[in-house]
Amino acid sequence: IGYEALFRQGFGRHNLWGQNIGTYVGDVGSDWHDNTKNFSMWLYDPDYTSTGVNSAVVPCRLAYTFGMIGPTMTFDTACSASLYATHHAHMAMLNFDEWSMDTKGALVGGVNTVGPTGHVGNSQGNILTHTGRCFTFDEAADGYQRGEGCGALYMRLGKKNDDRDNRLAAVVGTVSSHDGKSASLTAPSGPAQQVMLKHAIKFSGLGIEEISFTECHGTGTALGDPIEMGAIAAVLLEEREEPLWHTTPKSNISHLESAAGLSGLLKMVLAGLHCAAPPNVHFKKLNPHVDMEGYPRLFQTEIGDLCVNGCYAGASSFGFGGSNARCD
Repeated sequence: IGYEALFRQGFGRHNLWGQNIGTYVGDVGSDWHDNTKNFSMWLYDPDYTSTGVNSAVVPCRLAYTFGMIGPTMTFDTACSASLYATHHAHMAMLNFDEWSMDTKGALVGGVNTVGPTGHVGNSQGNILTHTGRCFTFDEAADGYQRGEGCGALYMRLGKKNDDRDNRLAAVVGTVSSHDGKSASLTAPSGPAQQVMLKHAIKFSGLGIEEISFTECHGTGTALGDPIEMGAIAAVLLEEREEPLWHTTPKSNISHLESAAGLSGLLKMVLAGLHCAAPPNVHFKKLNPHVDMEGYPRLFQTEIGDLCVNGCYAGASSFGFGGSNARCD
């Protein structure tokens, strides 16, 4: 996946060696670690297993394989990990100069594999659905469904006369934050999400009306969805006339945890390319705790035309420890 992202930008084994490209990966140390121990792989291949299960090695392996000399970083902020990786890659490029080792290009990735250990722990925390589906925004929301996935993208600094045919989208702003003191360590904070959204709007330089749709974190939990919708309403909806489209990848492909933020970002890019907002699957009746009164918002159940009002969008991702990230 990582190589394909590089290949589509004209890189290959013949010209990757020595490139100052950073590698930033969101990886929470997936269930693969426990799977290998359960199958006693340590006994059969201890040398390769130790590097194979260490999340810190994931970006290093990519850089080593392709000979890239930019910085390598693994981010573990739970479900916002891959969007945190995107944010730090973006910041590194904004700070780039020819005398530093900061990156002028970045490979960003997110990966998640699942096994029984994670299911047991999350079930004990009562955060998984009993139906095997994510009912995001719906009154039937009872938790999220775990999913496996991997994604990658290549970011580079844009230029004034950039060739738009060779890029899929442009990042206009990224931010990260923490909830601070809230109801509990794992409880989402509406005020903190509002602060993050306000910083994101200021960083991007966009007007609220310019944002056509938002890719929500939207895990399908009874508490999390209404809090996120309330924050969006307070920041993005009060001064607009055109409705804001609300989507989430989790009802389509389940919750990819450490790769969730990047899955939302990539889905957002594809939606912009095709001028189409994907439908929210399993959505039948709105969660009664989501306030619709006076707010122009859409929760579509069919593909919608995004090109009516332009195609600026943003993706949000929240870690259950309070680490928040946003990319517009």
